[in-house]
Amino acid sequence: MKKFIVLTGVMAILWAGLTLTGDWSLVEWVNISFLVGLVTAILAACVKIWQTKFLELFTGGFRSMGNFFMPISKSRALERANEQLANDENLKEFKQSTAQWLLLFLSSLAASSILCSAIGLFIYYTK
Repeated sequence: MKKFIVLTGVMAILWAGLTLTGDWSLVEWVNISFLVGLVTAILAACVKIWQTKFLELFTGGFRSMGNFFMPISKSRALERANEQLANDENLKEFKQSTAQWLLLFLSSLAASSILCSAIGLFIYYTK
């Protein structure tokens, strides 16, 4: 949680720096920061869904249906390679740590972008 707060604060400062150095008006900056926040929130949700394997049963069902309708013979070497990849602990650990860092980065970017757009809207309407 500490990493999330620090990273969100740093990104919010970067967003504030963009408005000072860029040629954007306040409304353009609010719109762009909100759009970036929305897109990164959707990407963070996709990473979280992939990380929790929520759709694994769904995709596994289609995979087995595909084998039923169009049987494709796999070589033994391909089956062994798939089994080795499925049982490789280093690869699983790498994927999990990459997904955690990606989720942290995307959620921090989404939170800071939406927070900055809300602050920008507040400033715009209080003028």
